[in-house]
Amino acid sequence: MKLKLVIFICLLATTVLAATQSGEQIMTEEESRYNAPTEKFTITMSLIKGLDIEQGAKRVIVMDMWLENKDGLQSSMIKITSPANLKGLGVLTVQSTATQTDQWLYLPDLGRSRKIASSKKSDKFMGSDITFGDFEPEVLERWNYSDTEQDNLETEAIYRIVAELRNPAEAKNYGYTSRVITLEKETFFVKQIEYFDLEHVKSKVQLNLEVVMIDKYWRANKVIVKNLLARHITVLEFTNRQINPDLPEDFFSKRYLEK
Repeated sequence: MKLKLVIFICLLATTVLAATQSGEQIMTEEESRYNAPTEKFTITMSLIKGLDIEQGAKRVIVMDMWLENKDGLQSSMIKITSPANLKGLGVLTVQSTATQTDQWLYLPDLGRSRKIASSKKSDKFMGSDITFGDFEPEVLERWNYSDTEQDNLETEAIYRIVAELRNPAEAKNYGYTSRVITLEKETFFVKQIEYFDLEHVKSKVQLNLEVVMIDKYWRANKVIVKNLLARHITVLEFTNRQINPDLPEDFFSKRYLEK
């Protein structure tokens, strides 16, 4: 009986702790569970006119992407492999401090890379509904997170986190003032993100679908981003995923971006 009572008290304490976590604690937990030391995958990106995936005209771009999380900082690189006229074009994102992230765009025709200005982070990548700012890591110090409610979405217990920029002046750079992030409570996996623009209007929605576990990490093999204002959809399909591939020490550099 005593053992059962102890177990019950421990379970109750765990439940209370989960229920009282702050929005920032929830997002910190999400980051710790999601980020692998290194990762590589292929993305097939379909650009669809209109909000009907089946009926809209589309253009397809294929690219490889690499990620690294080291000492609490994240870097990424994208290189387009298809179509032929875009092959070699790349984007390098390097987080140098907790609050500083730099980006470079490599244009093969020019044979050199150029730094992306902060004022351009809201620009769309290759006509998609993904901005250059979206490639940046989730910088917890940049946002105020509040857990607005715990509810059910399709019978699953979820967290709904409102993320608002701490410095409103940055909204112009990123193109939105806030996001509503929906996470599965059991796994802390992000299921949906809603973006609100400078007028506080919901401008786009990201859905993370076809979720699988690879190694110990939950991953979406399909992501749909709907731009509600532009009436445009971007579908991202992930294949050839590798967790913890070996990468050169200086892989996330302009030298490798321009190779």
